[in-house]
Amino acid sequence: GGLRIKKQAPARDEPEPLTRGFAASLLRSGEDLTEAEINRRASEMAASQIKHVQEAATDKHERALSQLRARVERAEAWKAEFEKAFGVAPNLHTSATDMAARVQLATQIQRRSFDTLARQAKALAGLIEEIEPTT
Repeated sequence: GGLRIKKQAPARDEPEPLTRGFAASLLRSGEDLTEAEINRRASEMAASQIKHVQEAATDKHERALSQLRARVERAEAWKAEFEKAFGVAPNLHTSATDMAARVQLATQIQRRSFDTLARQAKALAGLIEEIEPTT
């Protein structure tokens, strides 16, 4: 279930001195880098990573902006189609539920015969006249 320490390594106050063989091995395997060269290489690597991160962020934001533009274009096209079909601009302050109820009412009215509606309106007017006769 994990690593365990069987025996704690002893703490050393003073590091062991470098042996001649170890120092020679370091010199053979490494380059002769000055502090300025090390700093220059580190700066180049950091600049390369920063550029990579900036390019990735720019690509991500450009994709998101492109998607938003496409959504706005679709919404504008829908709005224009709505205005053409209904003859008025959609009221963006009206809830979708209220808008659906209005469309359903218009659909129901359209299905009925206007003659039937006219007869019903005249009958209703007659009833109102009986209740409150005009003088």
